[in-house]
Amino acid sequence: MQDGQYAATYTRDQEQIFGKLDIEGDALHFTSWVKQLKNSERPQQGRVIARSRVWVMREQVEVHGEWDGAQEARFEAIRRSMEREIAQGDYQEKLF
Repeated sequence: MQDGQYAATYTRDQEQIFGKLDIEGDALHFTSWVKQLKNSERPQQGRVIARSRVWVMREQVEVHGEWDGAQEARFEAIRRSMEREIAQGDYQEKLF
């Protein structure tokens, strides 16, 4: 593959994650959204969404095509969906 940015699915521990694959020579970096615990004195008080950028091997990713506006929109939709899940979970934790 040529250097550039591509839409791809990364497989890790039986989990498939959609994101952006950056190819720079032999280096492959995969960027996706992840849920993390809040960095505070009270970590049980919820989670946040963060970008994750990791080095991957070619056999761990399936490339779907070049990164474009439609792929960026899908990437942002995933982030919004994760934020809704977190908000719902935080709300349910406060009920109990």
